[in-house]
Amino acid sequence: MLDGIVTSSDEEAALVKALRVAFPSSQHLFCVLHCRDNVRDHLTKMGVTQNVREEIIQSLFGANGLAVSTDESVFEDRRASVLQYVRQYCRGAEEYVDCRIIPKLLNNCTTLWRAPWLGPQR
Repeated sequence: MLDGIVTSSDEEAALVKALRVAFPSSQHLFCVLHCRDNVRDHLTKMGVTQNVREEIIQSLFGANGLAVSTDESVFEDRRASVLQYVRQYCRGAEEYVDCRIIPKLLNNCTTLWRAPWLGPQR
């Protein structure tokens, strides 16, 4: 179970840092809508085709996506699948997805696994 409060925001680094300083024992959730939009924008700027871009977004944020994994095993299976697809169809996005997006989704999932009362409407 979680001790402390749960905060939430977009990916604004300064705000996330301020929340951690102000509430050191809190957990933080990243807004999935902002993460999804940021992935879409990043892939668009990279020139990734729309069908590949949408497949990646569905794999990350869709109804059976990484962001809604029910446990660590499911998360790892979906993570491997997403990264395999990214490596195959847009290798240039691998570092962004693996180092910037997946850690945020893992953070969210870990928090939700420990505090299911937060629910899907987080």
